[in-house]
Amino acid sequence: QTTSMNFREKFLHAIADPNIAYILLMLGIYGLIYEFSAPGIGLGAVGGGICLILAFFGLQNLPISLAGLLLILLGVILLVLEVFASTHGIAAIGGLIALTFGSFMLIDSPTPFMTISWTLIVSMASFTGLFILFGAGAVIAAYRHKVTTGREGLMGQVGVVKERITP
Repeated sequence: QTTSMNFREKFLHAIADPNIAYILLMLGIYGLIYEFSAPGIGLGAVGGGICLILAFFGLQNLPISLAGLLLILLGVILLVLEVFASTHGIAAIGGLIALTFGSFMLIDSPTPFMTISWTLIVSMASFTGLFILFGAGAVIAAYRHKVTTGREGLMGQVGVVKERITP
């Protein structure tokens, strides 16, 4: 007798796919990098956290390489470092290299259906590079840009009095 999977089982089966788990992992990382670089209402942290938890659930059933996971972690740390401590791209390049090699090493399985597609890894690494180049570049430029509104924007400006000032 065979039975079909219910919705819960289908969902859990889907996120246990190495490619889906990897996409969820990367989306979680993007959400956290976004939240760290532009703190706001927490949308990046909430969405990134949910994606990371789902990715970890999917990855728990797969043969994970500790070296691959550590390289991905190092890559994320270097990418976040690039956002905060502008290293002129050195940390970003190192982070992308660590992230890419870690992604290739993440799942330690000889069977092709239990590995992450190399085209997915290359496309995610390319997207991450563009995300850091343009997204982090815009954030860094915004931090360095002189404030033009509010009290901070008036500091150091010369004013002209057009009415009589009474003590």
